[in-house]
Amino acid sequence: MIRSSDQATETVVATLDDEIRICAPGNVKGWRTSPTTARLTWDEPYSTCPICPDAIGYEVSEAAITTKSLTRPPCEITGLNPGTEYVFQVTAIANALNVSTPSLYRLPVMPAPSQPGTPQLRLERCLRDVVLVAFCPPLERNQLPGLFERVAR
Repeated sequence: MIRSSDQATETVVATLDDEIRICAPGNVKGWRTSPTTARLTWDEPYSTCPICPDAIGYEVSEAAITTKSLTRPPCEITGLNPGTEYVFQVTAIANALNVSTPSLYRLPVMPAPSQPGTPQLRLERCLRDVVLVAFCPPLERNQLPGLFERVAR
């Protein structure tokens, strides 16, 4: 590769012997859409980059899943375990011999749904035709205890 520059511009010229390696996908983002499903997306800078060849496809891989091949983002991934952290690799493909270095994305653990606790019922007061019962639902994180209902017989 021949590189020449002056103070104002820089010119890069590829010779026939050199092939420019396609850039890795940038700004990989991901989120869980459910406890067992995730979506990954990334930037596609290839159409605006004067040096990189255009990507003809992408591969998304992780040790615990089957590699997915696709032509454009986003990538929907199913069959995940809620309590497992995953590290995905996203590679861009220009041709059979020109594959980018992988971009890594760590998908955080999603806690598995917990079993509900046992609600607590407490007889508060019994009048002639009215019973006052205190009902305390099982507490989840960040919930306030206590719910009172009046029940008539």
